[in-house]
Amino acid sequence: VHWTLETKAAKVKPPTIESTFRRCESDPGSKEGKSKEKRRAAWFSSHDVHF
Repeated sequence: VHWTLETKAAKVKPPTIESTFRRCESDPGSKEGKSKEKRRAAWFSSHDVHF
């Protein structure tokens, strides 16, 4: 009888660094961030705010 403590794990691809980053609402790459930026631009253009 051959005993081992190891079991052969299925090959799982490790996560990429980018997938482990936390995201926030203002992230320009996220869908929410893009829509928020569009709303912000629309608000400033309709309220005559200039920088």
